[in-house]
Amino acid sequence: MRWVYVFLATSALLTGAALAVLWAAGDGATGLGLHGVLALVLGIVLTAALTVGLMALMFHSARSGHDETATTPPPEEWGGERAGRDRRPPPTGP
Repeated sequence: MRWVYVFLATSALLTGAALAVLWAAGDGATGLGLHGVLALVLGIVLTAALTVGLMALMFHSARSGHDETATTPPPEEWGGERAGRDRRPPPTGP
């Protein structure tokens, strides 16, 4: 969980640095006003946070064994034209 706090702190630091550079460059550097720059930075940070959160959930699911409980049913339960196709014939002989 510590890496989440590191990610948030790094994002806040980089956002502050980007805003400082844009502020120092003046209004003509980007063609965006203050609200446009804030919306752009907020969108980037929230998209990155969503990506990290979804990846964390995916790794947690894979490591906790939740993915192992989802299995393919045996061929008899498939139904349709695939039913029985993968069954082996019964053994013959003594």
